[in-house]
Amino acid sequence: MHVPISLGKARRYKGSSDTGSDCFFIIVYIMERLEIEKDFKGSIDSLLREFADILKLGYAVPNYVYKHSILFIGLNPSLGSEKSGSIELFYDLYDRERSNHYFDKFFEIGEYCNHVWSHLDMFLIRETRQNNVKFWCKDERFRESMIRQVGLTREIISRVEPTVIVVCNTMAREWFRNKLVNPLAYDMVFDDLLGTYRIINDEVLNNVPVFFSGMLSGQRALDLGSLERLKWHIKRAVER
Repeated sequence: MHVPISLGKARRYKGSSDTGSDCFFIIVYIMERLEIEKDFKGSIDSLLREFADILKLGYAVPNYVYKHSILFIGLNPSLGSEKSGSIELFYDLYDRERSNHYFDKFFEIGEYCNHVWSHLDMFLIRETRQNNVKFWCKDERFRESMIRQVGLTREIISRVEPTVIVVCNTMAREWFRNKLVNPLAYDMVFDDLLGTYRIINDEVLNNVPVFFSGMLSGQRALDLGSLERLKWHIKRAVER
């Protein structure tokens, strides 16, 4: 299993020993884990039972994520190689040998920023084609299920208490910030000094910086220049 590049921030201090000679000691702040499978499986399964006709293909959710991390937000888990049958899956997000290449850029950005990262999807529904999700949202019951899924995701995000949030999907962006699309969307203002948005009117996430980006992998991924600027900008927000 691959552990993220940084489990916290270490600081080196100079002091004196009992003999009067100089000595150094290091304090390491270990990052906490949020156990999603343990804490939220009941809520996830409840949604699957209530909306069994919509969430019939199950879910794919990290079994845990790191708190106080760079949190990447996607839209929804794809079907992968499973084409039929209900797949209820909690997976190890940080197992680089087994992880989907979709996560490669998250590892890269985490290493560049020397900061732990996490990932969540806005929705549980498993569907590869985003246009299908957009079309289905026109149905009242489907839309209700999506809002309920977002409510659960918001609860998890609050428990993560991220340092920075990066929303890397255009449809996820609309559900994240546009109350006309999603009544549970966050309130945000643009911070001219930081050069990105930050959350307001939220007891837990107040002032957390938010970056809106395109896809970081695949055919529609950011070009290398845009990716380099995003990495630099995220690192600046982390270190602010």
